[in-house]
Order: sequence, then C-alpha cells, then structure tokens
Amino acid sequence: MKNSEWLDKKIGKFIGRVYMLALLFISNVFIAIGATLHYILGKSTFLLVVGTIGTVLCIGILSTPVDIDNIRE
Repeated sequence: MKNSEWLDKKIGKFIGRVYMLALLFISNVFIAIGATLHYILGKSTFLLVVGTIGTVLCIGILSTPVDIDNIRE
C-alpha cells in the first residue's frame, strides 16, 4: 500500500492525514520539551532528536499529493 492510499483512506472517524497531523503535533511538542530540557536544565538531547526526526518524517509523508479522483464524500 502506497502512502497516498493510506493517507486518503478513512480509519475510524478520520482519514490518515488527520492522524499524521496529530503525530506531527506530538513531534513538535517533543522538540520544544527536548530543547527546554537540554538548554535550560542541561539534560540529554534525546527528545529533541526524536522530535526532529519525527517532524521530518511526518512532513515528508504528508507532502504526498492528494488523489482528487478517488475522493468520495
């Protein structure tokens, strides 16, 4: 199954793109928390790195074009 098929398929109440946007939001939160922990408290950069990787992956997946021909309301 290609990314575009999964992103445009309805899973539960929402399509896959909504779930990917939620994952993108969580990844962005990890970046903010990781940066705060590292720069203010001097802790590990683990959350910062995980958030950055997650954000880049989510943006890469979400940049897949929408298949307009197969959209049904």
